Amino acid sequence: SQLVAAARKLGFRVLDLSGIGRGCPDLLLYAPRTGRFHLVEVKVPTGKVNALQADFAALWPVSVVRTVDDLLALLKS
Repeated sequence: SQLVAAARKLGFRVLDLSGIGRGCPDLLLYAPRTGRFHLVEVKVPTGKVNALQADFAALWPVSVVRTVDDLLALLKS
């Protein structure tokens, strides 16, 4: 997807977690240069976080992104 390509272009390693289910975020991003990790839930512009995703996010730092611009803002912060 465009989000994965954008993250990789910035030097992040991308692990697709979308098949796990049970509220687990879609992506795990890792920046080898800084050691930073990001858990990312990908949603369409009108998509909503479901109850399982909200429960997961209550225990772990999860960022919701809807566009490449959202992802770039997260990764550059």
